[in-house]
Amino acid sequence: MIDFVKYRTLSATWFFLLIGTFIGGYIYKTMTRGYAFVYSVDFTGGTQVVLDFSKPVSSENIIKILEKNNLSATTREFSQNMGSAEFNLRKQ
Repeated sequence: MIDFVKYRTLSATWFFLLIGTFIGGYIYKTMTRGYAFVYSVDFTGGTQVVLDFSKPVSSENIIKILEKNNLSATTREFSQNMGSAEFNLRKQ
């Protein structure tokens, strides 16, 4: 049988170190960035659209087309891999 009471001091120490680390990280991020958490579309509301292209395209062309059609996005991410391109748009 395992004597769990014998390890209560070690468990309490680990618990308070872990909680202290998370609280310290929260305070640090709030002080340096002004916010601690970065919420995605799931929590802020809005729409996320992922455009996948089989041929290489430039992000400038996509942005011009979006602005021409009055489709602005709050976040734009562009990645290009081995002849294909992916463009991620988020609008709140």
